[in-house]
Amino acid sequence: MNLKNIFILVLGFSALFISGCAHIQSRQDVLLEAEKIKTISLKQNIEEPKPVSVQTLPEFEELTYKARYLGMTVGTMTASIKGIEKINGRDCYKFELAAKTEGMISKMFKAEDRYVSYMDVEKKYVVRHEEFRHEGKYRKEAIVDFDQVNHKAHFKNMSDGSEKTIDIPADVQDALTANYYFRMIPWGLGDTVNLKVYVEEKVYDIIGLVKSKIKLSLHKFGKQEAYTFEPYALLAGERVQKGRVVGFFASSNLRPPLRGDINTPLFGRAYIYLSEASYPKHYPQVAESRPDAFLLR
Repeated sequence: MNLKNIFILVLGFSALFISGCAHIQSRQDVLLEAEKIKTISLKQNIEEPKPVSVQTLPEFEELTYKARYLGMTVGTMTASIKGIEKINGRDCYKFELAAKTEGMISKMFKAEDRYVSYMDVEKKYVVRHEEFRHEGKYRKEAIVDFDQVNHKAHFKNMSDGSEKTIDIPADVQDALTANYYFRMIPWGLGDTVNLKVYVEEKVYDIIGLVKSKIKLSLHKFGKQEAYTFEPYALLAGERVQKGRVVGFFASSNLRPPLRGDINTPLFGRAYIYLSEASYPKHYPQVAESRPDAFLLR
């Protein structure tokens, strides 16, 4: 079980084996579904605010999630924004995802993975991706540098010294930066989001649909207003059809992912949920007296 893949999958942004609803067969189907959602909203007089403009992320953030599988807590994942660093002469957000198994699962399969991605602050695309995977006896350390000007990704496996260069489309993301990019761009109910996502030396075409707005109950944070988001993945023009994932994002300005549900033939059903959130005390959207204050603004 690769906890990193489960984490990314349930947040809705990995192109690995995820397709969404069974009746969706093509990009055109997604667009038709989006139009239906907007039409229904108008008929029901649902007041939907205009999508917010592109915004910046906080320079520091730490969101901790618990992963549940077969009725057990099987892992913890912490997604962090760790400031801004210079990479190849560019100011870049530094994102980090640390994942580890817990409980009985860790006795059968011990995993401690860490993934680091850098996103250009101005251009909002991935510049570098690093991974450090310790899964049982398996070890892998690798770096991918993205040349977004010449549309090349340079992969180097630090464990065995192998290297590879592949072509990439303009403004490509990786599975980690795609999550944060989604939080920064304008969208609302019934909107679609198009992304090119690099995963394991392949580039997937992701089209996501903002399907509904609901009240979501979280273990610690109570009921929160959230948007549901479903991604549909294509590889070389063919739809990837091996499961369904739904991501739930807070409707607040920060838009943190609150929960993710996954259902695939490989895993069965699994989900993650937000258990802790940490911001600098001076951050204006945080109030020490309310643990859920950052969700309510």
